[in-house]
Amino acid sequence: MSNSTLVDYTKISPNRTSPRNHKIDTITIHCVVGQCSVETLGNIFAPTSRQASSNYGVGVDGRIGMYVEEKDRSWCSSNAANDNRAITIEVASDTTHPYAVNDKAYAALLDLVTDICRRNGIKKLVWSTNKNERVNHLNGCNMTVHRDYANKSCPGDYLYERHGAIAAEVNKRLGASAAEPETPSSGTGTLYKVQTGAFKQKSNAQTLEKKLKAAGFDTYVVNTGGYYKVQVGAFSKKANAEAMLAKLKAAGAMKGGNMKLRSRRGKRQKKFLADERFATKVIVAIGITTVIFIAAQYVSFLITGIEQTTLITYYFTAVVIECGALMLKRLSEIIVARVKKKEKIEPETETDESEVL
Repeated sequence: MSNSTLVDYTKISPNRTSPRNHKIDTITIHCVVGQCSVETLGNIFAPTSRQASSNYGVGVDGRIGMYVEEKDRSWCSSNAANDNRAITIEVASDTTHPYAVNDKAYAALLDLVTDICRRNGIKKLVWSTNKNERVNHLNGCNMTVHRDYANKSCPGDYLYERHGAIAAEVNKRLGASAAEPETPSSGTGTLYKVQTGAFKQKSNAQTLEKKLKAAGFDTYVVNTGGYYKVQVGAFSKKANAEAMLAKLKAAGAMKGGNMKLRSRRGKRQKKFLADERFATKVIVAIGITTVIFIAAQYVSFLITGIEQTTLITYYFTAVVIECGALMLKRLSEIIVARVKKKEKIEPETETDESEVL
């Protein structure tokens, strides 16, 4: 098993499993989250405490580094089975969404992937926007991404949206028949994404994301315009986005967020009713206690002829304070509830239409 002759720099990481236990038949591309050199990436993978590595890395200047030989398994994708069959490649990228890579790094990535495929007998790269097809290698799919196995955005939307184009270009160089790329090969072009929810609270978006991923949909969360938006796929053809939309609707995925919101409203209503019942019970208890207190004072007056003025004053002062406190408590709850509704509930709206972003 050979290594790529395109390598400019080598620093073998101790973080590896030797040898790999599966034939190389998969490509997994990652983003570094940093516009770094191949030397810097080598230093990142050098400490055993890091517990991470990749087979290759592409630096910001387009140079290629090797950190785990192809005969060995890297520790890169949060999944041993994937890394045993995949060549993993880290690519220098921006540190913020969509984690873009520059033209030099992108061109070097295409050269490297082509070389890997040629030497390992991968006759054609097949990409799918369906997570289930990727992780289970269905319909010939042999490209996976880190987000398939961990709650990460890797390889970032910039590279993720270009996987179809990467496959098409590599297949062209390999002489394989290539399907039309699903995503544009450059920074231009319209992409259609299916948005299933938009939330003010990140935790709510993550809950919906987890539910969709469990259902086999390739889902990710982006933070734009003050909302955490849950989106599925990225398509250069609107028809493909509409097909995904129909698939989501058929699976009931588009209704999940609304059901969740109704559930939260139900819980708030139950809490309101419970508080109301508690307040009613307190008022009834005060009323009964007051009646008993007045009756006791009247009997005491008949027997002793002395009116307990000070005690009566203290008692009714306490009752007034208690009732006032309950009223203030209820008023504050109403105010807080309305503020929360304005800040958290109203913006949490779902859309069942594909959105061009």
